[in-house]
Amino acid sequence: MEQRPRRSSRGGARSALQPAPRRSAASPRGTQLWLFPSAPGLRSALLGRTEAMRQMCCTRERLAVLERGGVGVEVHQLPAGSDGARKPKCIKLGKKMKIHSMDQGAQHMLVLSSDGKPFEYNYSIEHTRFQCILQEKTIIQITCGDYHSLALSKGGELFAWGQNLHGQLGVGIILPSIQTPQIVEQLSGVPLAQISAGKAHSMALSISGNVYSWGRNDFGQLGLGHTDNKDLPSLIETLDNEKVEFLACGGSHTALLTKDGLLFTFGAGEYGQLGHNSTQNELRPCLVTELVGNRVTQIACGRWHTLAYVSDLGKVFSFGSGKEGQLGNSGTHNHMIPLPMKSPSNEELKFESHTSEKKLIMIAGGNQSILLWMKKENPVVNLRRKIPTLNEGTVKRWIAGVGTKQWQNTKREIREIFSSPACLTGSFIRERITSETMFINLDINKARNNFKELTQKDWITNTITTCLRDNLLKNLPFHSPFQEALEVFFLLPECPMMHEFSNWESLVVPFAEAICKMSDKSSGVLEEYWASLQESPFTKLVQMFTRAVSAQLHYWTESTENNCHIKALLEILKRLHRVNQTKCQLPEDIFKINELTHWLNFCEDAYRRSSWKMNSDTSIGAQCPVIFSHFPFTFNIQSKIKLLYADSLLKMQEKKIRAVMLAGIVFPGRSSLALLSTFNLTVRRSHLIEDVLGQLNQFENEDLRRELMVSFSGEIGLDFGGVRAEFFRCLFEEMTQPEYGMFMYPEEASYMWFPVRPKFEKKRYFFFGVLCGLCLFNCNVANIPFPLALFKKLLDQTPSLEDLKELSPLWGKCVGTKMM
Repeated sequence: MEQRPRRSSRGGARSALQPAPRRSAASPRGTQLWLFPSAPGLRSALLGRTEAMRQMCCTRERLAVLERGGVGVEVHQLPAGSDGARKPKCIKLGKKMKIHSMDQGAQHMLVLSSDGKPFEYNYSIEHTRFQCILQEKTIIQITCGDYHSLALSKGGELFAWGQNLHGQLGVGIILPSIQTPQIVEQLSGVPLAQISAGKAHSMALSISGNVYSWGRNDFGQLGLGHTDNKDLPSLIETLDNEKVEFLACGGSHTALLTKDGLLFTFGAGEYGQLGHNSTQNELRPCLVTELVGNRVTQIACGRWHTLAYVSDLGKVFSFGSGKEGQLGNSGTHNHMIPLPMKSPSNEELKFESHTSEKKLIMIAGGNQSILLWMKKENPVVNLRRKIPTLNEGTVKRWIAGVGTKQWQNTKREIREIFSSPACLTGSFIRERITSETMFINLDINKARNNFKELTQKDWITNTITTCLRDNLLKNLPFHSPFQEALEVFFLLPECPMMHEFSNWESLVVPFAEAICKMSDKSSGVLEEYWASLQESPFTKLVQMFTRAVSAQLHYWTESTENNCHIKALLEILKRLHRVNQTKCQLPEDIFKINELTHWLNFCEDAYRRSSWKMNSDTSIGAQCPVIFSHFPFTFNIQSKIKLLYADSLLKMQEKKIRAVMLAGIVFPGRSSLALLSTFNLTVRRSHLIEDVLGQLNQFENEDLRRELMVSFSGEIGLDFGGVRAEFFRCLFEEMTQPEYGMFMYPEEASYMWFPVRPKFEKKRYFFFGVLCGLCLFNCNVANIPFPLALFKKLLDQTPSLEDLKELSPLWGKCVGTKMM
């Protein structure tokens, strides 16, 4: 809602303020208080106790005050009237519990206990008590809309509950209300720094400065360029590379404060609350130009008005609705541009900066504005408690930690950070470099260095490993559409424990399975990051998965679970291989899994592949065995040869089975062996090529699928092995000779290519290809010295300059020189 008694992260903390003595509303040495509209009775009731105030927040109907000690909240009815005679109501948490902070909506109050438990109080129910919400979580921030609430946990989870007519809970559905707190799933993994709520819209700010919005949007208060309500968080477009450090929600407008002190507003502008000298609504963040040149350090939003503090000038500027006197200009007129606030005596308020020991607390809510000028040491509540993150000081303290108590604290801190994707990601946020083509919020080098330092201690390594296994990997935000959440997937492979052989099943497999669950859009983000990696980290990433596959093979037993594991690992390798082919172009050898040569049953795999082809119209479930030949990039040359042999034998066997079945149907009573004919070639050694091509021309394609039998004229008859192998060796050796003229060999090259002006017709090259197929189909291997470029062209891939150099170093050098 509009009542945001929040202060900028740089406001009071960075500015030393001092009021002009002639303006003081109390002793210059004490706390000064200004209320707009002025309510002398209420001011008198509050003034004597300002030194003990921890927090104030207000709505149109109530002003709530939390005093030192956090025993209870004092609630004053608004408007207070001139005498302030109405007695405030004191609400206590009870059971000796202390209140850390509070916020309130139109009919409810939310308080946060000192131990991080939120409690809700309903004003509309008589004799009600505080009800505990989210008892199992530790909460660090709370905020209220008119009829909904948000709470940020220490682990970075955002919870929402209450009214949801406009999607203000951000859970993807529209319902009148949801009373049980729900996780805002789409922001899981995003390291949030602040949350805020308006009348019926919600906002969240990440540590990196990204702003997310959802809920009611009839005036453009979500800043998305349209007026459609959103029931899921959306990312607001960047503000010309300006980093947002603080946000505040009014009733139906929003204000953003950047690191450089610029103020952007958007949403409802009917009363001038956007400060653009206009009453128009703004659908996207728009710079308040009247304040450009002055560094705004603190902002607050009321229902229809906005406050901005410029500490260098010592002035608070107000704009928007002034109907109740909330702008502090001794009148009730609206202001469409920021103007300095004045005291009730119509003198301009001024707080001189840099030298004072005091700070300004600025509060806006409903139709009320409150200014508190108080000592810096006063116990004002920190409303922007942060999620725990890692820094250099923390790393050094952990490594050097001694003593039982300190050791226990360190273990707790490790568990908090390494159990939460948001906390881990938030530990390595960096500033954006404008020239970057793909920006990531993470400082990867810093992460590598910190992880390297931490793994010097075995007990730290073991604790981190346990946290990753038991918590973080189970909560990876694979469903998130936001890159900021997905960056934990960039970070995890940098952890040394992910590369330890003993952790392949407990860490690498769950990591792979989470990636497999990503949407196409999220996978695209991850693959784009992979493509940006240098050779060393990319190779290391590939090896992390290939080692896991190798380890799985060592302990392999056929089961649904093992099949799921191996499928996930191979699927990620498939994606990495695709990235490597299109972007990285590193040697294919990094994907080879040599253990397959000795472990894989190639005949069984070939059979599974054949069955899969015949049933490709039906879905293959997770329980179906993995087909390794679907991932040929993992096969070394020995594995590929074995697979080709197995595939050929399977096809021959299938041919024989079909022949047997046909014999029983067409020729009943006849021996099926008569139909199991072979493909026979009888050739002369002296006319080998001519005899082979002449006979091939007489056969049909179907004949080539029979088992090949070769005999040389005048020699021993048909042979199943040695003669066939000798046949192919002699044949290809003769056909690839330069003297034969079918192929050419560039100077200084060991690879052959096609001549510019061939002496043979195209049909002969076709038969050469047929012979290559026959060789493989019949379980033979031949040395045919084609360069890699030929196989790239067969796969519709563009050969590179390196491929030309492989064919002809001289040609490659010449072309490379001309390209320079």
